[in-house]
Amino acid sequence: MKQKYVVTNADGTQFSAGDVVTEKEGYEGVYERADGVSQLVDDHNIRTQTPAELRGFKVGDKATVVDATDYGEVKVGDTVTMVRDDGDNTPLWLLPNGNTGYMRLFRVGVYVAPQVEVEVSVIKGKDITGIIVKKKLTEDQLTRIEAIAKEVE
Repeated sequence: MKQKYVVTNADGTQFSAGDVVTEKEGYEGVYERADGVSQLVDDHNIRTQTPAELRGFKVGDKATVVDATDYGEVKVGDTVTMVRDDGDNTPLWLLPNGNTGYMRLFRVGVYVAPQVEVEVSVIKGKDITGIIVKKKLTEDQLTRIEAIAKEVE
């Protein structure tokens, strides 16, 4: 697998800061985005991806705790949010209790939205039509339903 880099300064290039690139084979100092765009970039304008970035996380991303062994402030299934990526295997996370803590990357996995069981009942009347729905919804789906309900009011 090719080493991935992050563009830190894109001045004078076709890239944008934050683009993920790989070194183009056979061309020293030329980097290429996944869409095939290539550009000569000074080495001081790129950096290697951090361990968190290699696992698909960036600051602001949510993750689900998958291993809480010897970590008293969280439990398996809790949602945490990355607040700082120091470039090592132990980013700083916002914990469910509002505290922050450094947690190793092997302790977190892809964010899985919690399931919420809801029952929506709308009575059919003279001026309204309604349905009853009972199923498990994610928090995002529930938020969308609440927004639609407010529009109807």
